[in-house]
Amino acid sequence: MDKDKLEHLINDIGIARFVGRINSGLIDPVVGYQIVERFVAQHRSPSLASHLLALFRA
Repeated sequence: MDKDKLEHLINDIGIARFVGRINSGLIDPVVGYQIVERFVAQHRSPSLASHLLALFRA
């Protein structure tokens, strides 16, 4: 999938399901986590950011 389609997908299904697809191998991790970083930067929220950091540290 190209980056535009992935950005649309993360908006459609949400970040948790998107990360699940990365972890299951459906989305390339390098590109997928770049999309996640952009998504988080655009939707800054202290609770969302801390939650995502916890996911990445796990």
